[in-house]
Amino acid sequence: MLNNNNLLWEKVLDHIKVNTTVTQTAYNSFISQVKLREIKDNPSIAYLEAPTDFIASIIHRRYLHLFSKAFSEITGKDFKAIIKSSIQYKNLPSAILEQEPSNGFVDGWLTVLRDYRMFDPNFTFDNFVEGECNETAAAICKAVAESPGDLFNPFFLYGKSGLGKTHLLNAIGIYLLDNNPNIKVLYVSAETFISDFTTALQNHKVSEFKEKYRNPDVLLIDDIQFLRRADETKNELFYTFEHLHKEGKQIIFSGDRPPNEFTFFDERMVSRFMSNTVIDIKPPSYEMKYAILLKIAEIMGVTVDDDIKEIIEFIAQQNTENIRILRGHLTSVINISRQINQKPSLSFAKIMLKDISKSGVSVTPQQIKSEVANHYNIKISDLESTSRKAEYAYPRQIAMYLCRTMTDYSLPRIGDIFGNKHYSTVKHACDKIDGELSFDKELADVIEDIKNKITYDKS
Repeated sequence: MLNNNNLLWEKVLDHIKVNTTVTQTAYNSFISQVKLREIKDNPSIAYLEAPTDFIASIIHRRYLHLFSKAFSEITGKDFKAIIKSSIQYKNLPSAILEQEPSNGFVDGWLTVLRDYRMFDPNFTFDNFVEGECNETAAAICKAVAESPGDLFNPFFLYGKSGLGKTHLLNAIGIYLLDNNPNIKVLYVSAETFISDFTTALQNHKVSEFKEKYRNPDVLLIDDIQFLRRADETKNELFYTFEHLHKEGKQIIFSGDRPPNEFTFFDERMVSRFMSNTVIDIKPPSYEMKYAILLKIAEIMGVTVDDDIKEIIEFIAQQNTENIRILRGHLTSVINISRQINQKPSLSFAKIMLKDISKSGVSVTPQQIKSEVANHYNIKISDLESTSRKAEYAYPRQIAMYLCRTMTDYSLPRIGDIFGNKHYSTVKHACDKIDGELSFDKELADVIEDIKNKITYDKS
């Protein structure tokens, strides 16, 4: 290997620029923003650092394999590239940063980075805005994170979609990993639990499934209501619960309603859900919506001047309690204004968000699918199909993104209406379109055109 890491890094960047199909815009916007943080041998790993979570996410999804290939071809060694943002590196415990990788890619760095990838780094306790509607839930979650398996076990958190349940579950997981380097944490959605168990049954690997779900010190399962159609899986959940609880391990569930309203669970499971602490998150007031959007703007690095405050006031007044939808409106205004190099203003926001300015008017996934299909001259059934052809896959991702930002549907529910797609497929689509909106003006125009047609059809 070359002795000079700086020289090696220059060669890697040149290799990507010359020998790949990466466009100049993509290279300037993403590839060139990455820095080489460290190189380690046995195994050969290049630790890369991006200035923001957004750029790290884009690199990880689209370009990370190019870095691994470039390092491998230049050095003649089998390289693995890993990327994190500056803040993610900062938040990793120092003891882990100093740890040498061992046993291939099982221990050390990769184990820790794998654990952290379960969680959204933006969903921490520090970034959670507390108010009358959620302060009790936040307090209990902090207590669980500080002392897992103690007073609040099991813990059940419920509330309508978009009120912050997933944020708090992520915050618990991140806090646990930050403060307990050796703790084993597993965070999954109910859909993942179903998928893992179904796959285990089909492949005769139920013992591996049990090892995964009965081994953690803390198990968090989000959106438990999506187990309603999985009878055999519900039995496995019961046995998993019994094993973990007997061992004194912390169990955390979230759902969209209190456990006693889950008529599709039998009495023994409902009684387990309710055997200790059940807390809800209530819908936010206007003041809470304003405070949360203000925090989101700050996280995005926006200078909160009078214009931004006016935009936030306008969005907070909309007739929805779903913070996820309001967040989507705010990020759309900010990202598109950045793309066209225009300072955000209330008039600009009103033009962009015409579809939400009509109080009480709601958009349905069927309307979104219809307009997207019309725009791309394809059938709605193509959007719901399993085809990976670009002429169907990309419009499908746009439709999923619009459903996520214009309705209160959760990721699993959106997956259901697009032909029973896994929630992770929906999340990937939403992340991809949201990321491209920050630099692709043509896509921003398409999104706005489709939104305007939906608004026109409803007026």
